[in-house]
Amino acid sequence: MVTPVKSKFAKKLVAMLVSGTMTLSSVAPVAAQTQTPSLCTSGGILFGFFNGVLNTEDLAKDSLLKFEKKYGSTSPQGAPIRYEVFYNETEGFSDFVEVFEQRLNEHGGAIAGRFELFFSALQGGGPWWETIIEAAPALGDILDSFVAWLASIIPATLTKMMGSPSLLTTQAEHRTRLDNGSLEGRKMLLVAHSQGNLFLNSALQYASTRIPSTSIQGIHIAPASSVGNRPHVLADKDVVINALRLVGSVPGITDNIPPILERTPGLNGLKDAKGHGLLEIYLHPGHQTASKIHGHIMGAFSKLQAAPSQATSGFFTATMTWNGPGIVDLHVMEPSGTHVYFENARGQSGRMAFINRTGNTQDQYIANCDTTQLAEGKYSFSLANYGGAQGSSASVQIASNAEGVLGTRTVTMGPATLTTPSIKVLDVTVAKDPRTGRMTARIGNQI
Repeated sequence: MVTPVKSKFAKKLVAMLVSGTMTLSSVAPVAAQTQTPSLCTSGGILFGFFNGVLNTEDLAKDSLLKFEKKYGSTSPQGAPIRYEVFYNETEGFSDFVEVFEQRLNEHGGAIAGRFELFFSALQGGGPWWETIIEAAPALGDILDSFVAWLASIIPATLTKMMGSPSLLTTQAEHRTRLDNGSLEGRKMLLVAHSQGNLFLNSALQYASTRIPSTSIQGIHIAPASSVGNRPHVLADKDVVINALRLVGSVPGITDNIPPILERTPGLNGLKDAKGHGLLEIYLHPGHQTASKIHGHIMGAFSKLQAAPSQATSGFFTATMTWNGPGIVDLHVMEPSGTHVYFENARGQSGRMAFINRTGNTQDQYIANCDTTQLAEGKYSFSLANYGGAQGSSASVQIASNAEGVLGTRTVTMGPATLTTPSIKVLDVTVAKDPRTGRMTARIGNQI
């Protein structure tokens, strides 16, 4: 009968000694390989954006795209930039939608069920609302009352999030991404708006334990929390943050913005009565806040110093972490049918690596950057409870070298199965675009 090894890292150590693939340091590559032509880049800058309150993931990506269009693919100093959204969901988001639905249904008629009006209502209006109110002025009461309700409830929502289980879970996901960036030797420029600052503070503290502080810069926009001595931008008429002053400590005002009636549409064509929106207010080309943010970002680029690279980069990387006792293992089935895990750490298209930091381990599958070795097809990822991990929560995060995080899934482990995987988590499909010849990696079959 096989007896599970009790130590999380010792079990991996024994297996790798036996197989001859022992790696030293936190993660060390296998014997040097010629990776030409390479699909990967290492080093450079990770530009991370932490979104604000009541953002969907698509809205957060749209905000990041505005930064990417402005600052391009390389910094003024010539360093390549990779842009990533560090997404965080607002607790009780569905409650906001339900309240809006109730307001619409109370008036019935043509606007009942018009959920496409929700996101513009969050900012206090927009072209659709202007058309509706022009045709039926009485319907303006719906918008006004909803905006007033938002301004009163958002501060309490942000306060409630501090220390909540969902905040801690999101922070753990962000840390996995920071780990990947630090291992690849990327400098980090992290920018947050509104609610995102709750996560940025934790991310900056964590990143400083992974790479030198000279390789990290943080910028706070409309911060919902303290910012230390880091640069921040806060508008004088930001109703949301001003309300937070009644229940906590927020930084001082840095810039003035126009009164409500004098505001013009922002980068997304919308206005914001709350004075809080990133695209409507803070990045508005006509506001002082936009030039202040630009100055802080340019200053951060100039201050960032190179970070040491601790590992070779992968075309895509799967990182598994777990939060409880026992041992959880990551298993990969490559397109060739090769089963890669701790006892067979080298596959035909990638390899396993095991990160040991202060007694905690992560399993990583690192796909080859060499175009001659990376196979097209499906890579299936699953988990096994090697022993003692029943009830533990385990997460697998897939990130590509070119695009950052592609997907994350968290599961609860069942009974022990030793080296037999029992929970399928994610599939990654690698394919070559026949027109461009570019290799892509997508979750599932989304090619």
